[in-house]
Amino acid sequence: MTKYYPRREMARSIVSRMVDTKPTRALDTLHLTLSGPIGSTDRLGQSIRASAVKATLASNKYASQIVVRLNSTGGSVHEAQAIYDALVRHRARVTVRVTDTCASAATIILLAGDERIAPPDATVMLHGIEVPLPTGARRWTAERYAETAAHLRDEQRRLINLFARRTGGRRAFFEAQFKDERPMHPETALRHGLLTEIAEVQGRGPFKSLRASTAGPAREAHLF
Repeated sequence: MTKYYPRREMARSIVSRMVDTKPTRALDTLHLTLSGPIGSTDRLGQSIRASAVKATLASNKYASQIVVRLNSTGGSVHEAQAIYDALVRHRARVTVRVTDTCASAATIILLAGDERIAPPDATVMLHGIEVPLPTGARRWTAERYAETAAHLRDEQRRLINLFARRTGGRRAFFEAQFKDERPMHPETALRHGLLTEIAEVQGRGPFKSLRASTAGPAREAHLF
C-alpha cells in the first residue's frame, strides 16, 4: 500500500507553483514566482517558504540566470534571510522583479538580486523589526522587555548595515526609512540603490525604463 505524506505533498505543491516545470541545464534560466506571506500561508493558499526555495535551487544548480517575480507584504525575517542566503550563494546571476508589492521582510529577498527591478507604481516599504505581543505563562518583567528591546536594536542594526552594503546607499537613509514606516516612491528606492531599474511589468503597457547610474556591489556569501 502506498503511504501518503501530507507535508511532503504540500511542499511539492508549493514548489510546483513557484517554478517552471522544465528542469534547467547549464545556461538555462530558472524562473521563480514568490507571492504571498513569508513563512506562513494566507487564506488564498499563497506562501513563501525558505525550504521550498532551497530545494528548488538545489535541483537547478546549473542554471546561469535566475529570475524572481516577487510580490509580498513581508513576514518572517528569519525565512527571508534564509532565502536571501540561498539566492546569493547560487552561481547564477539573479534578477528580482517586483510585480506589485515589496514590503517589510520581502525587501531582504529583493536585496539578493544583482538587478532589482520594479514598476513605477510598486509599493516598496521598510519598517522596524517587531515581535509578537508576549503570551503564555512566563512573566514579562522590565528586565525581559529591556533584553528583547536590545536584541531588536541589534538585529535592526545588522539589517541596516546589510541594506547599505548591498545597495551602496547611505546608512542614514535606511535608518530613517526603518523609523518612518511609510512606503517610499520607487524613484526614491532607485536613487538610493534599493532598486537598480524602474520598468513596467511585461504586458502592463509602455513605460520608459529608468536605470540607476551605477550597479550595486558584488554579491556576498552570507547575510551578515
